[in-house]
Amino acid sequence: MSAYLAGQKRRLWAMVVWVAIFCVLCPQAVKADDSVKAEVSLQETVLLSPAEDVLTYTVCIDNAVCLTALWVEMEFESSQVEKGNILSQSPFAISHSVWKKEGDTLKLQAYFGIDGAGQGYTATTPMPLATISVPLVDKAAETVAVKLTKAVCAGIPANGGKAVDGIVKIGKDTAVYVKDDAISYDINGDGTVNQLDITEAQKYYQATKDSANWETARIADVDRSGVVDIQDLITIFLHLEI
Repeated sequence: MSAYLAGQKRRLWAMVVWVAIFCVLCPQAVKADDSVKAEVSLQETVLLSPAEDVLTYTVCIDNAVCLTALWVEMEFESSQVEKGNILSQSPFAISHSVWKKEGDTLKLQAYFGIDGAGQGYTATTPMPLATISVPLVDKAAETVAVKLTKAVCAGIPANGGKAVDGIVKIGKDTAVYVKDDAISYDINGDGTVNQLDITEAQKYYQATKDSANWETARIADVDRSGVVDIQDLITIFLHLEI
């Protein structure tokens, strides 16, 4: 009996994942239904292992309604990181993932499904979906960025019926890791510290760790105080290559 139930769960899961994949490949074939929806985001990057130079990123489900399957795509710089590992969080399980290199971009496509039978996942508070750990390449740049580029979801509406393509909103889509021991005053990354770097830093003036744009603004926080202020502008000025 237990083997039969396990088989039924696998067949149900395969059906739902196929719906999600089908919607990705043929987005016009199935109309999105707002009875199934989710919002996903990317959390700040953490250096998981300083000795091994491994970065970890967390993809979160900020809220969801009747969510059963989720497909996400992330883009890394292939010159900065290598293929890594994915660890899903209950009640979701990862069913399939693909790493592929396209030019200077390393793409990750991952498919997640609800772990076990049920009506799907519904929540109004954030929860981790998965953590992705990637090793840095030798001589990686001082700043390493990743972007959550796409997401597609599927599920079964609360009133029952067939699985449908849902609506996904991507919140925070970028995470940037800046080496604390490798401060750069070349804010715009053109290879020279000049007046343009001060101008670039001014774009983030008064940004703090709590600001929505902190992942990009933090590069201008050259004194690592947690806020982009006048002291950062002065410090950049003092390092101009005259």
